Amino acid sequence: MASHLNSKAGSSKSWDREPVDLIVLPDRADRLFATKNSTPQDDLPTLIEKLKTKDFFDCWNGPDIFALGRNHFVSPTPSKSSDSDEDSSSAEGAPSAASSNEEKLISFSPKDIFIYPKTPCQVMDSAAIFYIEARPGKVLQKGYFFSIRVIWPAGYSQRLIPYQDKTFHDRYYCSFVPTETGRFTISVQLTSPEVIDIRGSPLEFYVSRNYPLTLDYNFARLGFTKTAFFAKAWGLAVHRSTNTIYIADRDNHFITIVDALGAIKKQFGKMGHGRGQLYRPTGIAVDSVKNRVFVTDKDNHRISIFSLDGTFLHDFGKKGHHNGEFNYPWGIAVSPNGQYIAVADSRNHRIQLFDSNGHFLKKYSVFETNPFEYKTEFNYPRGITFSIDGTKLYVTDFNIHAVFVLDLSLTSRSTFINSGLLLRPQGITVDEAGNILVADSKNNRIRVMSPIGAFLHDINGSGTDPFEMPMDLVVLDGGKVACTDCVNRFRIF
Repeated sequence: MASHLNSKAGSSKSWDREPVDLIVLPDRADRLFATKNSTPQDDLPTLIEKLKTKDFFDCWNGPDIFALGRNHFVSPTPSKSSDSDEDSSSAEGAPSAASSNEEKLISFSPKDIFIYPKTPCQVMDSAAIFYIEARPGKVLQKGYFFSIRVIWPAGYSQRLIPYQDKTFHDRYYCSFVPTETGRFTISVQLTSPEVIDIRGSPLEFYVSRNYPLTLDYNFARLGFTKTAFFAKAWGLAVHRSTNTIYIADRDNHFITIVDALGAIKKQFGKMGHGRGQLYRPTGIAVDSVKNRVFVTDKDNHRISIFSLDGTFLHDFGKKGHHNGEFNYPWGIAVSPNGQYIAVADSRNHRIQLFDSNGHFLKKYSVFETNPFEYKTEFNYPRGITFSIDGTKLYVTDFNIHAVFVLDLSLTSRSTFINSGLLLRPQGITVDEAGNILVADSKNNRIRVMSPIGAFLHDINGSGTDPFEMPMDLVVLDGGKVACTDCVNRFRIF
């Protein structure tokens, strides 16, 4: 898509004669693009005026174009003839007209492509603007008007009023301010005396939040001894109803319960090999449906289950390579409906899926079917999480430096984030909009990706105090993100 926009930079045509883009942008010009005459101090009205100039794309920078999509209006009256310079093949990938007597009146471009911010920027509470532009000579007939609605993630509808450009009368613009994250749907129709839909409508785009640092709780700096607090915190989990956070400490062999303000409430577990004891626990997950805590008791090669207050309930698994056995299990996840438990069985190079009681269901492994290829295909799974709807699993591969996605049948695997974009990825989670957040440990950042795999932005810590190898992360109720790193720092963004 960048090449599509860049191709306009050197064009001799005015921007107003090109198909218009749906643009979702922050309200500062420097956040979206660098035009020849824009400055970081431009407010939204000034920016709108500058969008009218022919050099709109001349200095295309493109870090924060957020969402683009193509749809088509159809003229309310059939055209008697067709203009070769106005046909629907004017842009690659455009839908073709249904018949020769339909005339393209207004278009968005391009179709079903989403481009997200490449720099950390606030998307919520920023103006979302889109333009509707008639092609030259194709003005709206008298008596027709736009009906524009935005369906918010929560399901309610907002009517938008388009405003006609005072300079270019064949152009309209419309805006609103998204104050929540998630999937937005824009529906545009021509109405009166009949209703005419846009081809491909409705148009969808995603709004993601920025993650400013709100809590930095460094136990080492506060002078606490590592035996009293954290020695090597790794796994994080949260109870959705209470926002209570559970942290697995590998070197202290216990679980710490923390509230959303960072206050330590309780610790449970102790080093050992008996039932209810832990030996280097790593992953942790909370079943918010049945109110249970699942811990990957890594060096005991089992999964231990506790109540929310830390009372031991039971465990399952032992060291081995057969179904239901483990070899240093690492990450663990519980499906949103509480029906499934997924475990990253790291040194068995596989994923195992269990029912809610710990009974083995199925597994995914390259090593067991092709032991000569697993090191480049699916090697060392570490972090694991379910998609927001519970139909997929996202898995970090610590050695291949990638994120893979599996369906629940565990019969197919695809690459979600390629190797080369990550370095030693560890924990992984999803936010309330379905975006995927990855602890990119050796790159000292959290990488945020959209549900369709588009890069959103990175969370790099805070100014002069960046991350030092983020280990695991979890999204709290309300959208904030809690994270641990290798220096025993607990942060909320």
